[in-house]
Amino acid sequence: MKKLQQIAISTLLALLISACGGGGDDATFGSSSATRSDETVLGRVTGFGSVYVDGVEYETDNTQITINGVPADESALKLGMVVLLKGNSDGSHGEAFNIDFSDEIHGFVGENLTGTGGAFQVMGQTVYSDPLTIFESAVASITTIAAIPQGAIVEISGYRDADGALFATRIELKKLSLDPGDEVSVKGRIETLDENAKRLTLGTMAVDYSQAEVKDVLIVGRFYEISSRQGTSPISGDLTADEIEVAEDAADQIDSDTDEQIKLEGRIDKRLTVTCLLSMAWRS
Repeated sequence: MKKLQQIAISTLLALLISACGGGGDDATFGSSSATRSDETVLGRVTGFGSVYVDGVEYETDNTQITINGVPADESALKLGMVVLLKGNSDGSHGEAFNIDFSDEIHGFVGENLTGTGGAFQVMGQTVYSDPLTIFESAVASITTIAAIPQGAIVEISGYRDADGALFATRIELKKLSLDPGDEVSVKGRIETLDENAKRLTLGTMAVDYSQAEVKDVLIVGRFYEISSRQGTSPISGDLTADEIEVAEDAADQIDSDTDEQIKLEGRIDKRLTVTCLLSMAWRS
């Protein structure tokens, strides 16, 4: 198993302060060298001209890229996407063998309170944004996250905290409403389950799964991905599910028993009273 490299408390505090107040740069635990090491990285796309993930440049000439399980090319990657990258690097430059992206939510906005300093609800999930969140809009008249209206369709990438809230690294406004046949999907925790009535709640959203293909055993407290092709946005009322399966966390795909370096970016637990994002790397 991997063990976090031992770091002096003073150094750790300095890194945390730098990560929270250093203009958006990520802090990295561990040292780098000119020798490239195999690594798995869970982090944000931070630039192009090749692909930059958490500030490291990766060559992509021979990279296999998938977007929501579908093969894609580099042009499908966008700033702020949280990706799982397998490759090698020396801490500054490297080569990507595989880059995989899967959105957390592709669905409708229920309530938007970001204009008053709050979060917004998207398909029953609580979503937070901050000044580092990348926002892209396909609707010319909407240029800020706070202006996204109820019922609009968004695609969101980011990190979850221990309570399941989503901290968005990228929000893309797709359109103002669903069209017939459009598919929506969301990952979240089952809060309640009625197997007789074939109903559940995912976050705060009520779901009717009586017509759904259920690929895994349903368990309260576990994370699932639910998709629907009903072509409606039930702001109030049930979502009619077409498919339900266990949501695969990108971190679960990381093999901790290899000798490669592992880098994870995520939100520091609120118990540390530090609310910022940083990168962590460790070696065996």
